[in-house]
Amino acid sequence: LLAGVGGAGMHSNEGVERQRASFRQALALNRFQLAFKIGLALNGKDLWTTMGRKCLECLDIGWAKKAYRQAPSPGMVLYLEKLSNVEDKQLLSGHVASLFGRFNKARNFFLQSCCPEAALELHCDFHQWDQALALAPSLAPHRLPEIYLKSAMKFENQNDNQAALTHYEQALQNVEPERLSHIHQCRAGIARSSIRVGDLQRGIKEAMALQDPALSRECGALLKDMKQNGEAAQLYEQAGAYEKAAELYIQDKMFEAAAPLLQKIHKPSLHKDYAKAKEAKGAFREALAAFKKADDLDSVVRLYLDKLNEPQ
Repeated sequence: LLAGVGGAGMHSNEGVERQRASFRQALALNRFQLAFKIGLALNGKDLWTTMGRKCLECLDIGWAKKAYRQAPSPGMVLYLEKLSNVEDKQLLSGHVASLFGRFNKARNFFLQSCCPEAALELHCDFHQWDQALALAPSLAPHRLPEIYLKSAMKFENQNDNQAALTHYEQALQNVEPERLSHIHQCRAGIARSSIRVGDLQRGIKEAMALQDPALSRECGALLKDMKQNGEAAQLYEQAGAYEKAAELYIQDKMFEAAAPLLQKIHKPSLHKDYAKAKEAKGAFREALAAFKKADDLDSVVRLYLDKLNEPQ
């Protein structure tokens, strides 16, 4: 092997190939110190990466760090620094297998190690919530609420609303009362999911109770898409979206609910819609007042003359 290092002609193609062969042979024999010396003479990123992988396969973190530092691969060096003090061979093997993308092997190594919870972390890192939920009861039951919440959010994003609802509910079980943000996320998810699966009463009640303007707008939009205008308007009103609330109340002919909101709104088209609806019901005085707020002078004159018989 040493004959391939240094000597005349080392810069020729033949010399370089001889050194590469010596490098590969040194790695095959796990002679990392010699491989490193040859690598310094050749100084190719591919060689250092190859050496790094071989060292990791042998669980030699020290030489792996040296190789990746030469590559250079600072991210890998930083990660390997964290593994330097890992003494449990199974745990170390799990981390290495994970680095190589061999996740089933990594899981098995972790489960046989002194820290089986690392297998749970592996599944959480890759958002594999079903697998995480299978392990959590025995490995880390205290993490079940957080994992159920993440799983519920995934189901909701996939429009599997019944599964989302179930997991949001389970995420609230055995959760510490001081985890206010977690509880709020779960209840907000229950509100949205309940509406989507058709349990409108529960969803509306939950959304109203939370008094979260963003959630109220979101649930209001869901209800509006379902043509539940009155219920949507209530949530928009709670969120402070008075124009949307008034518009929906008027569409559903809920004039008593719309009237106080119109005092806060200066959008002429809404006042005009309200006026037309009131006129159609024969409430000409209220229609007149609304037409005035809408600056619809033609309609004001028409009402005075045709409906109220009060020429001005």
